[in-house]
Amino acid sequence: MEVKSKFFKSVQANYYWSALVLEKTKVGYQNVDNVFYGYYEHNYVLKASMIDGNFENQTVFGRVPFASGYIQSGSEFTKGFKLDYVDFPYINPNLNIIRWFFKPDNTVVAVLVWRKSGSRF
Repeated sequence: MEVKSKFFKSVQANYYWSALVLEKTKVGYQNVDNVFYGYYEHNYVLKASMIDGNFENQTVFGRVPFASGYIQSGSEFTKGFKLDYVDFPYINPNLNIIRWFFKPDNTVVAVLVWRKSGSRF
């Protein structure tokens, strides 16, 4: 997937991308006050981040801003993102991985632009 951002006014800051993979619909249990309800339909469930391109120890923000410092109006930035899907039959909780059965027709990607000011996004 390729992402392109264009600035329509001049700014001074650091900007980062997030590329998040979402499962449109997932049927599963719902926990409400420690009571489990079965077959509840969840919508747009976060499954992965495309920042690092893999399933292990994922991050939401890029480590390096795509635009930094003084950015002139009209500046454009482009970056490619990918995700190497792996179906892990056993999930090691130390790897921070959620088991997910990828189906392209039930998947969407949301791209967010974050401005970092000091230590806050």
